[in-house]
Amino acid sequence: MHESIIRETRVFVRDLVARDLGIEWLVKSSDAFLNQRLAEHYELPPVKGTELRRVALPAESVRGGLLTQASILKVTANGANTSPVIRGVWILERILGMPAPPPPPNAGSIEPDTRGATTIREQLAKHKANKNCAGCHQKIDPPGFALESFDLVGRYREFYRTTETGEKLDDARTWYGAHYGHVKYLKGADVDSSSVLPDDTAVAGIRAYKDILAEKPEQIARNFVGKLVTYATGVHTEAGDALAIDSILKRAESKKFGLKTLIIETVQSELFTHK
Repeated sequence: MHESIIRETRVFVRDLVARDLGIEWLVKSSDAFLNQRLAEHYELPPVKGTELRRVALPAESVRGGLLTQASILKVTANGANTSPVIRGVWILERILGMPAPPPPPNAGSIEPDTRGATTIREQLAKHKANKNCAGCHQKIDPPGFALESFDLVGRYREFYRTTETGEKLDDARTWYGAHYGHVKYLKGADVDSSSVLPDDTAVAGIRAYKDILAEKPEQIARNFVGKLVTYATGVHTEAGDALAIDSILKRAESKKFGLKTLIIETVQSELFTHK
């Protein structure tokens, strides 16, 4: 399963480059690369065999794009629980190119209460009462909340698991590696993946948030080019590189900022040849 999760992302991106699909496909696509294990993991229609293949997603599916792939959802969790802050920061930095400033020294930490007494949203509401934190969390929390519908290994969820306070799930079973057995957790509060963006746009959940991201192709492409230059040259882009990036984007715009086009234009630019 671990290998399938890693390969899914690699094959997905390789396919986007090969077909020169627009940059918005990174965040919202109508298909996914699946095998039997991944289809079961994502609770999608059955797929036979171990080989990854491109599969059209059901119209109502929450999958499609990088953000809802298990590899991304796993690396943005800490191994034991999820955090809207970690995932929100990841989207701002890696997708939108809007890195959040570091927290103030007295910001404290947010740890989900697995006992079920409070939800992460309730804890963040108290955290944001600190005026030094409110401004950043207004930007960080909405994308993070959109991904709260996914657990730490990328499975879709409608409620949180708790250990002390919650409804007993007598009919739920899970796989323990050698056998199935009753789950050891309780049903906690329902997951609320809604949010309000800094511009007061209401976001109902991950589908709505991916729609919003897909409408920002130039911003995503600009960040992609910056990351690509840094990876290829080992040198971060600077303010003085903005005109060169503008030129790359202008030449790629007619191809809807296709990934192959962006790569070709970048390696032919002075940012690559003279860095």
